[in-house]
Amino acid sequence: MAEQTISANPVKEVYITTGDEQSSDALSIAPYAADKQIPILLTSKHKLDAEVTQFLAKHQVQKATIIGGTDALSSAVEKGIKAKCEYSRTCLW
Repeated sequence: MAEQTISANPVKEVYITTGDEQSSDALSIAPYAADKQIPILLTSKHKLDAEVTQFLAKHQVQKATIIGGTDALSSAVEKGIKAKCEYSRTCLW
């Protein structure tokens, strides 16, 4: 889905959150992301998935916003994102 979103409307920003079934972070940001046509990338809690790393590189993403605190995505994921592009972290309550 992210590939389709970015292909139809190239952007340099993405949201990254956990794909964990216990987390509602992806659902919380989805309406805003859809309105702004910003892809949401899902990764595991403790490691930045290879598919996400490849997406960031392939599309030369300039900014990633991590959705959720360190309970949702660990500092190891944050470190992996930091190595690829500018980032910030937003917690939704």
